[in-house]
Amino acid sequence: MTSRRNDLTKTVKSMSIHDIKPCFKNAKGYGGGLEDIGNFKEGFCWKVIKSDDASWIMCSDNMKEKEEWMEAIMVIKGAATIFAKPDKTLEGSATIDMGSADGGLF
Repeated sequence: MTSRRNDLTKTVKSMSIHDIKPCFKNAKGYGGGLEDIGNFKEGFCWKVIKSDDASWIMCSDNMKEKEEWMEAIMVIKGAATIFAKPDKTLEGSATIDMGSADGGLF
């Protein structure tokens, strides 16, 4: 798929919010479909785990963005879990730029 606004932007992969394992947060941090894997020279990273145990590693440029992403995924996944059938209005998409020099994930 390509973006209508920018011919250089392409969607490489996508994941439905409904494919993510239920997420929770406790005193130890995130769990279930969301796992904080640490902060590295390359970025501030976390793992999103799907129901089939496949996982996506995602990283941001700073801790604030990481926390915002993790919280947003948890809240949206929680809202999507409430509904008996998938609510497509809660779906979103992210573009992964596989062609950038730094191998960026977003």
